[in-house]
Amino acid sequence: MIASIGLVFAKGLNFGIDFSGGILIEARLPESVELDVSKVRELIGAEIKDVQIQNVDQRDLLIRVAKTDEEQSVIVKKIQEILNKN
Repeated sequence: MIASIGLVFAKGLNFGIDFSGGILIEARLPESVELDVSKVRELIGAEIKDVQIQNVDQRDLLIRVAKTDEEQSVIVKKIQEILNKN
């Protein structure tokens, strides 16, 4: 128990997006689009830093973007454009 408390003080807590801020997007791709998560990661990662992309199922993605100075609506629009292009 003392070791656990020591680790909290040494490393701090790892807050999720609920506490640290940022954007969480659930995206569903059309059936006609074949989902290649690595390609989506590459395309979005080239435009937006600190992004995590998780494949939920065959057509759904969970996209997390860390809090930045950039306006959230601008980031969401960029992601929408990238997904619509490919």
